[in-house]
Amino acid sequence: MNKNKLCKLVFTIEEETAPFCAKELDEAAAELSEEGLEVLVIRADSHEKNAARVIPSFGKALYFADSAALFQTLCSRGLPAAGYLHAGRSGESFQGASYLIERPQDIDRASYQKIYERAAGLPWTIAETDRCLIREMTVDDVESLYPLYEDEQARRFLKPLCPDHDKEREIVRAYIEKVYGLFGYGVWVVIRKTDGALIGRAGFEVGRKKEAALGYLFRKDCRRQGYALEVCGAVLRFAREELGFTGEDGTPLLTAYVEEENIASRRLLLRLGFMPAAAPAVPSQTSADALSASLRASADALGASPRASADALSASPRASAGALSASPQTSADALSTSLRASADALSASPRASADALSASPRVSTDALSASPQADEGALSVAPEAACGEASVAPEAACGEASVAPGAACGEASVAPGASCGEASVAPAVPAGTLRYVYRPAGRGVQ
Repeated sequence: MNKNKLCKLVFTIEEETAPFCAKELDEAAAELSEEGLEVLVIRADSHEKNAARVIPSFGKALYFADSAALFQTLCSRGLPAAGYLHAGRSGESFQGASYLIERPQDIDRASYQKIYERAAGLPWTIAETDRCLIREMTVDDVESLYPLYEDEQARRFLKPLCPDHDKEREIVRAYIEKVYGLFGYGVWVVIRKTDGALIGRAGFEVGRKKEAALGYLFRKDCRRQGYALEVCGAVLRFAREELGFTGEDGTPLLTAYVEEENIASRRLLLRLGFMPAAAPAVPSQTSADALSASLRASADALGASPRASADALSASPRASAGALSASPQTSADALSTSLRASADALSASPRASADALSASPRVSTDALSASPQADEGALSVAPEAACGEASVAPEAACGEASVAPGAACGEASVAPGASCGEASVAPAVPAGTLRYVYRPAGRGVQ
C-alpha cells in the first residue's frame, strides 16, 4: 500500500475567474469522488496575505492555482502545487511550475498521484512484486547504494560510485531532477518488502535513440534467489504497459547490451524474452569505460529545461493528451502530450551504458540456457560511470553543464567534438558487446 496516497485536491481560484471553471470542477469532483479522491474549491484573493488566510494546509493534498500569484503563494507556504488553465486563464504564466493541467475532469487518480508525488518531492512507485517494491531513488538512498558495488563480481563488470559520498548525493540529486523529471523513467531502486532494505537497482538507460536498454544490479547476498527475474519482469511490464515502449509508432524498442563474460545475465535475458539481435554490435573507437551509463545527468546534457519533459508534459499515459501540459509560457494545447513521446524526443542524454549488461557473441543460445548453476542475473547495466568519468557541475564551460569522459569527480566539461554548451556525442557500442532485443510472444526479432 502506498503510504503517500493522495487524499485531496484543492483548487484555489480567483473570484473573477470562478465562473469560467465552475462546471468542469463540479464534473471533476463527481468523477474523482468515485475513486475516493476529495475535491475542494476555494475562492481566494490573489493578494498573498489575504490568500494565505483562506487557504488551509492539508496533509496528503495537491493544490492547484489558476493564477501566477496564487501559485507563488502556495509555493511560499511549502505546499505541493501545480498550475490550472481554464477558459478564464488560458494565457496565464506559471513561473516555476512543473505541471499545468486543464480539463481536470479528464485526469484520472493515478495521474494526480504522480503529480502530487513529484510536486511534494516524493519518489514515484514504479511497480510491486510479491517480494519487492520498485521505486525512484531518493538522496537518502545513497548510503545504501554502496554495498551493491562491494564484491569482486560487481567490480569486474561495473564502475564504482564516487568515493566522495557528498558528491554522489549531488549526482543523485541531479539524476532525480533531470532524468526522472525529463524522461519519466530511468534506473530505479529495489526495496525488499519484508525489511525495507535496498537490495538492488533495475530500470532503463536513457540516451539511446529509439531504444530503452534494460539493466539491473543486486546485492551479493541477494543473488541466486530469483530477484532479478522477478524484478526485471515487472519493469518490462511497466515499460510496455505504462510507458508504451513497444518499438512501434516511434516508441523506444526494449533492448539490452551484454559483455561477453557475463553468461548469467545472458541466460536471464533469454528467460525474460530477449533474443540476440541478428548482427553483432558494431565496434566503436570509444572505450567502454567512457560510455558507462551514468547518473551524472546535467541539464545541458539531458536537454534544456526539466519542465519540457515527458514527465512534466504528462503524468500518466492514461491521461488524455489535452489534459496535462508543462510550460506556462506556451499554450497548453501546444504542449499537451503524454509519456508515450517519441523516442526522438526522449533521446537527449549523451551517456549510455556500453558495458551495460555483459556477455559473449561467441556463446550459443542453447549453451546459455543449459547451465543450472548460473548466478541468476547477478549483474547487469551499470547506472553510474566511474567517479572521474562524468559528473555535474554548474561551473562548466561557458556556464553550461555538460558531460565528458575524464572529467574530475563532481566536475563537468564539454565532450570532445561537442560545441561549447552542447551535449556530448551519442552513445556507441564497444567491440565485444552483444545487443539483445525484447521479443514479445509471437513476434520475430526486430
